[in-house]
Amino acid sequence: MTSPAGDPGPEADAGWAIVAARTRELTEGPLAGWRSFPEGWDPFRDLAGPFGFRRLSDGQIEAGFWPGPPHCDGSGQVSSRALAAFVDFCAIDLSRPARAPHHAVTLSAQIAHFAPAQAGALISATAAVSGTRYWLVSGAMVQRGDLVARFQVMLALVR
Repeated sequence: MTSPAGDPGPEADAGWAIVAARTRELTEGPLAGWRSFPEGWDPFRDLAGPFGFRRLSDGQIEAGFWPGPPHCDGSGQVSSRALAAFVDFCAIDLSRPARAPHHAVTLSAQIAHFAPAQAGALISATAAVSGTRYWLVSGAMVQRGDLVARFQVMLALVR
């Protein structure tokens, strides 16, 4: 379990080992060096992404999304629908080491948008994760140092 301050604690090390064993390192594209699940593992993820995640030096997990033109709306900004899909993946990926080996489903998600996001640049997110049977994931996504959105997602474990 991760504390509200974001300290992953020793439990996350064991969880990260499980996650690392089930994922692959991306070797090409804008998220090279990040981890993701094998293609076909989650067809919607393959369609909506590219999404990746990595473990930072402090042990916290960071999620990443590299939006392209198909992720944009008519104004040329990254669509709020694409950002909502990223938030859902953030909640699952950022909480995965803390709740491994259990799967989870999203019960609710709240997103507060603060600035538009642009295609062609990384959007990253980190979050505080806490829970046992139900998990609360509270985080923020940024692009080029600017706050794009804050989010809060409630997950339930699938046993």
